[in-house]
Amino acid sequence: MWRGDFVTYRGNYYTLRKAKLYTLPDKPIPIYIAASGLKMAYIAGKIGDGYYTFLANPPEYYKNVIFPRVKEGAKDAGKDFEEMLSAVELVFSYDEDFNKAVESIKFWAGTLLPVFFKYGIYDPREIEEHARKVSVEAIKESWIVTTDLDEVTKCAERCIEAGFKEVVFMSSSPAQLKVIKLLSEKVLPYLHEQYGGRR
Repeated sequence: MWRGDFVTYRGNYYTLRKAKLYTLPDKPIPIYIAASGLKMAYIAGKIGDGYYTFLANPPEYYKNVIFPRVKEGAKDAGKDFEEMLSAVELVFSYDEDFNKAVESIKFWAGTLLPVFFKYGIYDPREIEEHARKVSVEAIKESWIVTTDLDEVTKCAERCIEAGFKEVVFMSSSPAQLKVIKLLSEKVLPYLHEQYGGRR
Protein backbone atom coordinates (compact mmCIF):
# COMPACT_ATOMS: atom_id res chain seq x y z
CA MET A 1 0.00 0.00 0.00
CA TRP A 2 2.90 2.38 0.67
CA ARG A 3 3.59 2.39 -3.11
CA GLY A 4 0.03 3.44 -3.96
CA ASP A 5 -1.05 0.02 -5.24
CA PHE A 6 -4.40 -1.63 -4.64
CA VAL A 7 -3.90 -4.39 -2.09
CA THR A 8 -5.98 -7.45 -1.29
CA TYR A 9 -4.90 -9.43 1.75
CA ARG A 10 -6.49 -12.20 3.76
CA GLY A 11 -4.73 -12.82 7.08
CA ASN A 12 -5.44 -14.38 10.44
CA TYR A 13 -6.36 -11.08 12.08
CA TYR A 14 -7.63 -8.81 9.33
CA THR A 15 -8.59 -8.76 5.67
CA LEU A 16 -8.11 -6.06 3.05
CA ARG A 17 -10.05 -5.96 -0.20
CA LYS A 18 -8.71 -3.63 -2.87
CA ALA A 19 -7.41 -1.19 -0.26
CA LYS A 20 -5.40 1.80 -1.45
CA LEU A 21 -3.70 4.80 0.12
CA TYR A 22 -4.54 7.75 -2.09
CA THR A 23 -2.40 10.23 -0.20
CA LEU A 24 1.07 8.76 0.09
CA PRO A 25 3.69 10.02 2.53
CA ASP A 26 6.52 12.10 1.08
CA LYS A 27 9.02 9.57 2.38
CA PRO A 28 8.67 6.10 3.86
CA ILE A 29 7.26 6.08 7.37
CA PRO A 30 9.75 4.42 9.72
CA ILE A 31 8.59 1.31 11.54
CA TYR A 32 9.82 1.12 15.13
CA ILE A 33 9.98 -2.27 16.83
CA ALA A 34 9.39 -2.17 20.58
CA ALA A 35 11.75 -4.28 22.66
CA SER A 36 12.87 -4.60 26.24
CA GLY A 37 14.74 -7.90 26.08
CA LEU A 38 17.61 -9.36 24.08
CA LYS A 39 15.54 -11.43 21.63
CA MET A 40 13.29 -8.56 20.59
CA ALA A 41 16.26 -6.17 20.47
CA TYR A 42 17.86 -8.43 17.85
CA ILE A 43 14.58 -8.60 15.89
CA ALA A 44 14.22 -4.80 16.11
CA GLY A 45 17.65 -4.43 14.56
CA LYS A 46 16.96 -7.01 11.89
CA ILE A 47 13.53 -5.96 10.63
CA GLY A 48 12.83 -2.49 12.03
CA ASP A 49 13.74 0.99 10.91
CA GLY A 50 13.99 1.94 14.56
CA TYR A 51 14.07 0.58 18.10
CA TYR A 52 11.62 1.73 20.81
CA THR A 53 11.57 0.99 24.52
CA PHE A 54 10.51 2.47 27.82
CA LEU A 55 13.06 3.23 30.49
CA ALA A 56 12.93 0.21 32.81
CA ASN A 57 16.67 0.08 33.54
CA PRO A 58 19.45 2.65 33.83
CA PRO A 59 20.22 4.20 30.41
CA GLU A 60 23.69 2.64 30.46
CA TYR A 61 22.08 -0.83 30.40
CA TYR A 62 20.64 -0.09 26.97
CA LYS A 63 23.99 1.22 25.75
CA ASN A 64 25.96 -1.79 27.01
CA VAL A 65 23.45 -4.65 26.70
CA ILE A 66 20.51 -3.86 24.42
CA PHE A 67 22.09 -1.69 21.71
CA PRO A 68 24.73 -4.35 20.88
CA ARG A 69 21.89 -6.82 20.15
CA VAL A 70 20.06 -4.26 18.00
CA LYS A 71 23.35 -3.66 16.19
CA GLU A 72 23.85 -7.40 15.68
CA GLY A 73 20.37 -7.74 14.15
CA ALA A 74 20.98 -4.75 11.88
CA LYS A 75 24.32 -6.16 10.75
CA ASP A 76 22.77 -9.55 9.96
CA ALA A 77 20.19 -7.75 7.79
CA GLY A 78 22.87 -5.72 6.00
CA LYS A 79 21.82 -2.46 7.65
CA ASP A 80 23.91 0.25 9.30
CA PHE A 81 23.03 0.48 13.00
CA GLU A 82 24.11 4.13 13.09
CA GLU A 83 21.41 4.96 10.52
CA MET A 84 18.68 3.33 12.60
CA LEU A 85 16.34 5.34 14.79
CA SER A 86 16.07 4.75 18.53
CA ALA A 87 13.57 6.12 21.01
CA VAL A 88 13.10 5.78 24.75
CA GLU A 89 9.95 6.60 26.68
CA LEU A 90 10.42 8.32 30.04
CA VAL A 91 7.44 7.77 32.31
CA PHE A 92 7.21 10.47 34.95
CA SER A 93 4.91 12.38 37.24
CA TYR A 94 5.69 15.94 38.30
CA ASP A 95 3.96 18.21 40.76
CA GLU A 96 5.05 20.68 43.45
CA ASP A 97 3.20 18.40 45.88
CA PHE A 98 4.98 15.03 45.94
CA ASN A 99 1.91 13.15 47.18
CA LYS A 100 -0.14 14.44 44.23
CA ALA A 101 2.61 13.30 41.85
CA VAL A 102 2.56 9.81 43.41
CA GLU A 103 -1.23 9.54 43.33
CA SER A 104 -1.32 10.58 39.69
CA ILE A 105 1.09 7.85 38.54
CA LYS A 106 -0.47 5.06 40.63
CA PHE A 107 -2.79 4.47 37.67
CA TRP A 108 0.07 2.53 36.03
CA ALA A 109 1.12 0.53 39.10
CA GLY A 110 -0.41 -2.69 37.78
CA THR A 111 2.15 -2.72 34.97
CA LEU A 112 4.87 -3.25 37.58
CA LEU A 113 3.55 -6.71 38.46
CA PRO A 114 5.05 -9.31 36.10
CA VAL A 115 2.44 -11.91 37.04
CA PHE A 116 -0.09 -10.23 34.73
CA PHE A 117 2.18 -10.61 31.72
CA LYS A 118 3.36 -14.09 32.65
CA TYR A 119 -0.13 -15.54 33.03
CA GLY A 120 -2.03 -13.37 30.55
CA ILE A 121 -4.28 -11.71 33.10
CA TYR A 122 -6.11 -8.89 31.34
CA ASP A 123 -9.16 -8.12 33.45
CA PRO A 124 -8.72 -4.44 34.45
CA ARG A 125 -10.61 -4.97 37.72
CA GLU A 126 -8.13 -7.61 38.82
CA ILE A 127 -5.16 -5.52 37.71
CA GLU A 128 -6.49 -2.47 39.59
CA GLU A 129 -7.09 -4.53 42.72
CA HIS A 130 -3.50 -5.78 42.80
CA ALA A 131 -2.08 -2.41 41.74
CA ARG A 132 -3.32 -0.90 45.01
CA LYS A 133 -0.82 -3.13 46.82
CA VAL A 134 2.20 -1.72 44.98
CA SER A 135 4.28 0.39 47.36
CA VAL A 136 5.27 4.00 46.83
CA GLU A 137 8.91 2.83 47.00
CA ALA A 138 8.34 0.42 44.08
CA ILE A 139 6.71 3.21 42.09
CA LYS A 140 9.62 5.59 42.78
CA GLU A 141 12.14 2.91 41.74
CA SER A 142 10.36 2.33 38.44
CA TRP A 143 9.43 5.83 37.31
CA ILE A 144 10.43 9.41 37.90
CA VAL A 145 8.16 10.86 40.58
CA THR A 146 9.37 14.32 41.41
CA THR A 147 8.79 17.87 42.56
CA ASP A 148 11.80 19.01 40.49
CA LEU A 149 11.51 18.86 36.69
CA ASP A 150 15.32 18.96 36.47
CA GLU A 151 15.24 15.26 37.41
CA VAL A 152 13.37 14.56 34.18
CA THR A 153 15.83 16.68 32.21
CA LYS A 154 18.84 14.89 33.72
CA CYS A 155 17.34 11.50 32.96
CA ALA A 156 16.69 12.55 29.36
CA GLU A 157 20.32 13.68 29.11
CA ARG A 158 21.55 10.30 30.37
CA CYS A 159 19.40 8.59 27.72
CA ILE A 160 20.82 10.80 24.96
CA GLU A 161 24.35 10.20 26.21
CA ALA A 162 23.65 6.45 26.18
CA GLY A 163 22.84 6.68 22.47
CA PHE A 164 19.10 7.20 22.16
CA LYS A 165 18.26 9.53 19.29
CA GLU A 166 14.77 10.40 20.51
CA VAL A 167 13.24 10.86 23.95
CA VAL A 168 9.48 10.50 24.42
CA PHE A 169 8.07 12.17 27.54
CA MET A 170 5.12 10.19 28.93
CA SER A 171 3.72 12.37 31.65
CA SER A 172 1.29 10.96 34.17
CA SER A 173 1.34 14.23 36.09
CA PRO A 174 -1.78 15.61 37.79
CA ALA A 175 -1.58 18.97 35.97
CA GLN A 176 -0.84 17.92 32.39
CA LEU A 177 -1.22 21.32 30.73
CA LYS A 178 1.16 22.85 33.24
CA VAL A 179 3.73 20.11 32.60
CA ILE A 180 3.41 20.48 28.82
CA LYS A 181 4.05 24.21 29.22
CA LEU A 182 7.11 23.59 31.43
CA LEU A 183 8.48 20.97 29.04
CA SER A 184 8.03 23.25 26.04
CA GLU A 185 9.46 26.35 27.73
CA LYS A 186 12.33 24.87 29.76
CA VAL A 187 13.19 21.22 29.18
CA LEU A 188 12.91 20.92 25.40
CA PRO A 189 14.74 24.18 24.54
CA TYR A 190 17.58 23.15 26.87
CA LEU A 191 17.85 19.65 25.36
CA HIS A 192 17.67 21.04 21.84
CA GLU A 193 20.43 23.55 22.61
CA GLN A 194 22.67 20.88 24.16
CA TYR A 195 21.95 17.93 21.84
CA GLY A 196 19.96 19.25 18.87
CA GLY A 197 22.66 18.56 16.30
CA ARG A 198 22.84 14.85 17.08
CA ARG A 199 21.11 12.18 15.04
